[in-house]
Amino acid sequence: MSVSTAKIKLIAKSILKENYISSAIATVIAFSAILLCSNVAAVLGFVFGEVVAVGITSLMWFFVLTPLLFGITRYFWRMCCGVKDNLVCIFYYYSSFQLYFKALQLAFRLFIRIFGCFLIFSIPVVIAKLISGSWLYSVLGVAIPIWTVNFANIINFLIYIAVILTVFSALKFYLAPMILVANEDLTVPQIIRFSAVISNKTYFDYLFFAFSFIGWILLSVLVIPVIFTIPYFIIAYLVYASYAVSSYNEKIFKNNQGNIPTYVAGV
Repeated sequence: MSVSTAKIKLIAKSILKENYISSAIATVIAFSAILLCSNVAAVLGFVFGEVVAVGITSLMWFFVLTPLLFGITRYFWRMCCGVKDNLVCIFYYYSSFQLYFKALQLAFRLFIRIFGCFLIFSIPVVIAKLISGSWLYSVLGVAIPIWTVNFANIINFLIYIAVILTVFSALKFYLAPMILVANEDLTVPQIIRFSAVISNKTYFDYLFFAFSFIGWILLSVLVIPVIFTIPYFIIAYLVYASYAVSSYNEKIFKNNQGNIPTYVAGV
């Protein structure tokens, strides 16, 4: 992109400067909801066991927190567009079944795609475990080779590779939350398609952009309360995403490729 990371951060800071209090309150509401869901899951887990706790936590994250997090993203997006909504608007995706289902559908489809990538990249791990395990050799009726002892390190290495490749694959969808909240006329398949097409040219830039916040993350842990840094991260992401979309559209128009889709972000 033609816009520098420094400029994007400067824009994000200027937006946040005028909305510190409301941004902090929205972040507190989000963390309170997360804490409440975690405590409910912990109590149920204490009563019914760890497996139940994990299951309840997953369900609450999906059915309760996902629409809220998308609603907060929408709240900050509209803030970037100069619209000062009431804080109740962070619950926007609970306001109708259609909106609620759309938020869940996007989250579910993204999860399926990312988890599917992880399963594919984990095939070498499965093969390595099969080769180094005792089951295969017991079926074949032969002794376990000595060299399989060294497969433990290889398996760990393959797991790391699978995770890294999955992260890079997931970056194709980094624009999806912004597109969801910026253009409500698009369907979920269109949102995912636009994200994949546009990010194909920008996800390495986005990765470097994300890494530029490492210092802020450390400050959040040690010095600055996270309720002030999280809004900054979200707004900076939304500003970056809007420039990524604009840059994509400009390239398409310059190349005169009318058959390639363009995207218009609106409030």
